[in-house]
Amino acid sequence: HGLVAGAGAAFVTADLFNLYVWFELTLICALGLLALGGGLRQLDATLKYFVLNVVGTLLLLAAVALLYAATGQLNFRALGAATAQLPASIALPLLTLLSLAFLIKAAAFPFFAWLPASYHSLPAPVLALFSALLAKIGIYALIRCLSDVFHPAPDLLFNVLGWIAVLSMISGALGAAYHWDLRRILAFHSISQIGYILLAIALASPAGDAAAILFMLHHSLVKAALILTAALIFHACGHYDLRRIGGLYAGRPWLSLVFLLLALSLVGIPPSSGFWSKFLVVRQSLVQGEYLWAAAALGVGAVTLYSMLKIWLEAFWKPHPDESWQAPARHRLLPAHAALGGLVVLILSFGLLPESLIAYVMAAADSLRGRS
Repeated sequence: HGLVAGAGAAFVTADLFNLYVWFELTLICALGLLALGGGLRQLDATLKYFVLNVVGTLLLLAAVALLYAATGQLNFRALGAATAQLPASIALPLLTLLSLAFLIKAAAFPFFAWLPASYHSLPAPVLALFSALLAKIGIYALIRCLSDVFHPAPDLLFNVLGWIAVLSMISGALGAAYHWDLRRILAFHSISQIGYILLAIALASPAGDAAAILFMLHHSLVKAALILTAALIFHACGHYDLRRIGGLYAGRPWLSLVFLLLALSLVGIPPSSGFWSKFLVVRQSLVQGEYLWAAAALGVGAVTLYSMLKIWLEAFWKPHPDESWQAPARHRLLPAHAALGGLVVLILSFGLLPESLIAYVMAAADSLRGRS
C-alpha cells in the first residue's frame, strides 16, 4: 500500500520537494518488499537496488536544494518561470543533475544494472507491481521536468537523451536474447521498452509526449501480464530456466494462447497495443528526420521477436525434458488466472479499439505543452 500511495502521490504532486519525498517513500517500501524472505538472494537484490537508487535520490535532493537556492521556488509552475531567467551556465548543470536522477530511477542506459539484478528475486505479484510502477515514476518525473521546470530545454539535451534511449533499447534487447532465465529475460525487456519511451520523450514534441504516455500504459499492462504468465509457467514446470522446461503447448494450451498474444503485443505486431505504441514512436521519428532512431526502434523490435520466439519454442513447443512430467492441477491459482484474464481483456481492447485512448493521450500531451 505504501508503494502504491507513494507512486500515486508522485504522479499528482506539483512541487519538486514533495516529489523527492514521494520518491523516498517508494524507495523505502520497495526495499522492504525486496527483502521479503530474508534469504541471501533477497538481501543481495536489495543491496543492488539500494546502491544505485540512493545515488539517484541524492542527486535529486542536491538538484532540489540548488534550484531553491537559485530561484527561491519549488512549485513546478513557479520554477518554470524562474528557470527561464537563469543564465545557461546555471540552468544547464541543474537540468543535467535532475535528468541524471530521473534516468537512474527509470533504469535507463547505463544505469539499468539494478533492475535485472534485483527483479529476479521477487515474488510474481510484487514483481508485476514493480514493473508497472517504479521505472514509470522516473520517466514521468523526467517528462514533468522537461515540460514544466525547464522549458524549452536545450536541443543538445534531447539529442543526448535520444541516444541514451537507443542504447537502452539495444542493451535491453541483447540482454533478453542472451539470457535463459525467464524473469531475467522479462527484466531486460523492461529496459528495452523504457528505451522506446525515452526515445519518444527525446522527440520533444506533443506527438512524442503522446507516444511516451501511450507506451507507458501499454508496457505497464503487457509486462504485468507477462510476469503473471511466467509465474504460471513456473507453477506448471517448477523452473524459470527455459532449458529445463517444455511441453506447455500440450499441457497448458490456454496459457500458450495467452503468452502468444502478449508476445505479439510486446514485439509490436498489428493490431496489438504494442503496435500502436511503437507506430507512434517510429512515425514521429521519421517525421522529424531522426532516421537512425527510427531504424534502431525497428531493429530492436526484430531482436525482441527473437527472444520471445525463444521462450515460445523452449517453454511451449519443445517436449518437456522429463518424459514423465505432467502439468499439476490449477485449482489453487484462480486469483492469478482471474488477474491475468483481466489484463488480457484490457490489452486486447487497447489494441483493437485504440482510437479513444490515442485521443486521450494526445489531449494529455497537448495539456503538458500548453501548460508550459
